[in-house]
Amino acid sequence: MDDLNLPSAEREYLASVVNALHDICGDELLGVFLVGSASYGAYQAGISDIDVQAVASDTITEASILTIASRLSHSQIPCPARLLEFVLYTKSAARALTEQPRWSLNLNTGAQRGKDTVQLEPDPDAGQHWFLLDLACARELGRTLYGSEDTAQVFAAPERAWVLNALHQCVLWFVEHDPNNTSAVLNACRAWRWSVDQVWGSKLQGAKWAAKRPDLAPEYLEIVKVAMETRLSSADQVLSIPGAKAFLGLVADAIARSNET
Repeated sequence: MDDLNLPSAEREYLASVVNALHDICGDELLGVFLVGSASYGAYQAGISDIDVQAVASDTITEASILTIASRLSHSQIPCPARLLEFVLYTKSAARALTEQPRWSLNLNTGAQRGKDTVQLEPDPDAGQHWFLLDLACARELGRTLYGSEDTAQVFAAPERAWVLNALHQCVLWFVEHDPNNTSAVLNACRAWRWSVDQVWGSKLQGAKWAAKRPDLAPEYLEIVKVAMETRLSSADQVLSIPGAKAFLGLVADAIARSNET
């Protein structure tokens, strides 16, 4: 863990999370994995979340799962990042080849969240594309914090069409709910990049890729540049330039076309 390019508070926090999981699960804990920006050198203190996935044996009980949710709460182990996003899978669920990942615990906790989000099963009406995308990215860029296997061995590889469909749903979600957020534009760029090159990376890497496209209209190039500048320089992640929703629509259409080939 010392080789992670993270502040000491974040590294100490991750060690506490792993210790808590092992205390609760014992031999039933098979692996703990750092995913998201913190796992590939793109973490920004005060802006980024900490994303952790864990895998337990199929025999883990609901009582243990609820204890995990309680012990990992920000009220028990204060998270130095904006938010901890923690997802627990059983071994069989992690290895299942499916478009709808079946997790056993989805926990969001942090200082900026008044009340923890604790879910024990997927909500069919909420959309599961976020979890599929997290797993797909984690297989390539995740880091093992505990266990003998890496993410590519633990999690099944989703089919290309599933990933493209999930990326399309992700961009459409931002179109409907939060088009003027910096993350909306940067997430769209990362999704666009994967739809063309099948390469995962950070949001900023996706934006740099999009900015180099010769077919990107000047007004959209300016939106991408402002999104990058805002991400790097401001705690306020709301864009100060119009046209983001139209850009997201352009990317959504491009991803949809990729899924037709």
